[in-house]
Amino acid sequence: MDEDGSNLLRCDVINASELEPASDADLRRNMRFLEQAASRLDGGAFTQLQQALGLTYYTRGVLVDRALDSLLQPTSAYSHDWMHALFVDGVVNLHVFLTFEACIKGDQMVGVYESFSAYIAQWRFPARLHADHLGAIFSAERRESHRATKHIKCQASDLLTVMDPLKLYTTNVLQAQGIAPRACTSLLCLCDLVELIVASARLTVTPDMLKAEVHRFLEAFVAAFGFEWLTPKAHWLLHLPDHLARFGRLLNCFALERKHRVPKRYATDLKNMAHHADASLLKECICHHFSVVKDSSFEYAVALVNKRTASKKTRRVIWKLFDLDDDGSPISVATVARFSPVALCSQTDVVMIKDGDGCRAGRIEAHFELHGVLMSLVRPFNLYRRDSNSALAVWEVIDGPIDCWEINDILAAVPYSEYPDGHVGTILPIELR
Repeated sequence: MDEDGSNLLRCDVINASELEPASDADLRRNMRFLEQAASRLDGGAFTQLQQALGLTYYTRGVLVDRALDSLLQPTSAYSHDWMHALFVDGVVNLHVFLTFEACIKGDQMVGVYESFSAYIAQWRFPARLHADHLGAIFSAERRESHRATKHIKCQASDLLTVMDPLKLYTTNVLQAQGIAPRACTSLLCLCDLVELIVASARLTVTPDMLKAEVHRFLEAFVAAFGFEWLTPKAHWLLHLPDHLARFGRLLNCFALERKHRVPKRYATDLKNMAHHADASLLKECICHHFSVVKDSSFEYAVALVNKRTASKKTRRVIWKLFDLDDDGSPISVATVARFSPVALCSQTDVVMIKDGDGCRAGRIEAHFELHGVLMSLVRPFNLYRRDSNSALAVWEVIDGPIDCWEINDILAAVPYSEYPDGHVGTILPIELR
């Protein structure tokens, strides 16, 4: 840290076989050593001892409470959060910065930030992501802020959203021109690793598969940038395969981080801080959560979200679609539908739909329920071109009647870009390639 001036800790281990994991007993032993040393060392020496052991001592800490020895297993129960490892001043924030700087170096592509900003602005994302602002993150106005902090500064969810277009940009723009080849190779390995981690929530990803991707990325990273930029969060990646093996899934904190918005919403409006402001804030948050629990369901079956009664015009369209007369049956419509336990899609989203043994793309026009059947009106696309070297598929928009599909036939809502010739490019999820 002192020598390179980056204030970044460095971790030279890039292979899981080189790790020496601490046990629950090791942590307790070291913490109780700190407990004994606290009474005989002065402040500076004790601080250095804590840093050397990687532990912080508290008088009432759980690791010094003997009554918890049989209950608390700190290393066995612990899981690193991949969201913070990758996207909160994490590996992705750092790597994108390093790659763009490598492009600028030697005047290969001085305007790489602006170029990617324009590229990402051409993409549209599923409505649930609220992603219309992503191009601004890499604008000329934000560039110097990124360069000053030596990483990309943005919301973690925003950076996750740009990963698929970033992979295409790196392949089709940077690599195609031979710009910063080692940095690009490493960034593509990181994109593959992120994709595998995210997919582990819905697909079978084995610990061995994940370990191989982690090793491939770390080796490519060192080849591109050396060990100097290997921060502790890069080191965390080596532990993820073990977490997957032990727990069967990789946990992330996206949902928990979103909960911060609730107290912030009410704390912002607090003016009088003299009389029990903390209790007032707590009451507001509790009432908010009661309202959410009352108005929403914990049922994650396929369903319309916040459905409403269809208008007369919509009823006519639906009955005409089936070539039937209106029999007066109730019809519900919704802007948003849940098509699987882990996914939503909205009106105007481009989605992938199950079509026989394969799939096709289309744009959602509406969701509705008739006679207990959940359906979507979809404007279908025909496949025009499939890019075998990437996740890109290009589709031709059909000028014809709208199709009707059952909602559970929807496979994924995908990012898309509308081309000048009228075609639509989509990025296919890993399970549909």
